[in-house]
Amino acid sequence: HKGVRLTTSNIKASHSSHASIKHLNRLESVLARKNLSKDFFDAIMIDDNGNICDCARSSLFVRYDRILYTCNNKSFGIHGVTKKIIEDKGMSSILPNQPSSEFLAELILEEYPGRNLLFCGTNSNRTLQKILKNNIDEIACYDLIYSDFEVASVNQGPKIVLIYNYLTFSFIHKAIDRKTLLEKRFIVSSQRIKDKIGRNFGNEVLDMNIDVAESPSDESMLKKAKEFI
Repeated sequence: HKGVRLTTSNIKASHSSHASIKHLNRLESVLARKNLSKDFFDAIMIDDNGNICDCARSSLFVRYDRILYTCNNKSFGIHGVTKKIIEDKGMSSILPNQPSSEFLAELILEEYPGRNLLFCGTNSNRTLQKILKNNIDEIACYDLIYSDFEVASVNQGPKIVLIYNYLTFSFIHKAIDRKTLLEKRFIVSSQRIKDKIGRNFGNEVLDMNIDVAESPSDESMLKKAKEFI
């Protein structure tokens, strides 16, 4: 479930009459990347009017429901090549009735038959690959990496921790002392994750507070968490 951590840059995106063209005069982006903490993947650039102008080295898309939104780069930033391809092809996101790999696979099989291309991380649970079988090509394009900053935020953070995938729990279990683990309550997004935790950690987790949400959705996870607040 986890993606990348972004921050905002204090360096403003400059106004340019060549904003839609890729050129080398991008000093503010270079400075923004230079000042970027190792805890963040990229920095969101803001113009003088407070508008979002993509990231220092990446295009930025925001999804509301089934629609993708992005800045137009008419006066600020650079209109990236990948962004142009997505816009030209009219690509949009799809959303299954239930937020799970199983329901997403069902939607793909019903509405998008034929061969599909899956971009995923090396931490993939491989549910889509198993269901779609011979009708899918896979590109593992990122690794799931946790930082020391994340460990500190769990150590010092709220008593309730939301867990959307097994690897996140595994990382926390190894990185945090047992006393702190026992003080936390973990809400996991599926029974499958809890079962895997039980199989792999055995007696080590018997006395830990681990509860399962009704579904992997944020709403369901928060609803379960509120039962203990």
